[in-house]
Amino acid sequence: MSPASFWSRNAPPGFKVAAASLGLTATRSTRLKGLGITLQRLKQSSTGAAKSSIFTLRRRLQRRFPGMLVDVNQHYELAAAPATSRRAPPKWKGKSWARWAAGWENVPERCGANLSLGVIDTSVDVKHPALLGKNIRFRSFHREGRKASTSGHGTAIAAMLVGNASIEGWGGLVPGARLYAANVFEVNKSGRLVSSLEAFMKAMDWMIVRGVQVVNLSIAGSSSQMMDRAVQKAINNNVVLVAAAGNFGASARLAYPAAYRNVLAVTAIDKDWRSYAHANRGAYIDFAMPGVAAWTAVPGGGAYQSGTSFAAPFITALAGMELAASDKFPSLAMLTKRLSANSKDLGARGRDKTYGWGFVEYKPSCG
Repeated sequence: MSPASFWSRNAPPGFKVAAASLGLTATRSTRLKGLGITLQRLKQSSTGAAKSSIFTLRRRLQRRFPGMLVDVNQHYELAAAPATSRRAPPKWKGKSWARWAAGWENVPERCGANLSLGVIDTSVDVKHPALLGKNIRFRSFHREGRKASTSGHGTAIAAMLVGNASIEGWGGLVPGARLYAANVFEVNKSGRLVSSLEAFMKAMDWMIVRGVQVVNLSIAGSSSQMMDRAVQKAINNNVVLVAAAGNFGASARLAYPAAYRNVLAVTAIDKDWRSYAHANRGAYIDFAMPGVAAWTAVPGGGAYQSGTSFAAPFITALAGMELAASDKFPSLAMLTKRLSANSKDLGARGRDKTYGWGFVEYKPSCG
């Protein structure tokens, strides 16, 4: 059973005593300055577990301390499928798959030089040829004693955003941008790659403190009060959030954080404008960008990967360039309006649950 995580600005008097009476022991307390909260983690004892479920314990604490957020430290998944072939066809030699897929040509190496972007993902191989010499700050938020994730997925997303121009097809969309890369995934006791709510909170806090302008999110899972608060705090700090729509299937539940109202949700399409077979659908989808058979940088070389997470960086780059071109911070509604006005409509007329507003088909100015 998962341990519980508790959110409070300041632990109220009697909190630890009340928690202990329910079989919960405080294991650590972390101050998150960017989010303006103290994250208190509690571990359930065997006695507490035998008495009540974690959800019952949460309700009891919330009744005892009204207004205090209490949440289970749930897990999230990557919005990507396993990598396939590692052999690139000759057409990518000296070219960029991401730029080709976006319809961008001759992107200057300083494009995005005044941008600070973030990715919350797996580890990043900063020594990969696609990322050598790039302005990247990397930090891992996996738990002590656990093995951090491998760097295949995070490296791919980082290279799509800021990768070197003409190295084996890995050129980035905004190669001059500063990138803050946070790993929130770890290998659990059963060998599964998972991300926790706690790691997400710490990563988002880091992004806010560092003044990141747009954050690319590749995690997908269930909603929670704490994730909702973290998302809203970031938005209140003028951080634009772009998230993969999820790969749980057309009839699946909503995938968060993409499904939050103030997050730009991106689904994936292939080269023939068809929706990715495993992509989520729903009214929360905003845009549809290339994400099927994406040629990506991975440790040791390159590989083809598919998933909505490979579509998200296109909107992250576009949103960043729109911010850079604005005299003042545009509202999310205005940003969405600008992007949708330059979108190729796909599927049903207007915005729909499969493609959102469609494929954004213009190249922003790098001036």
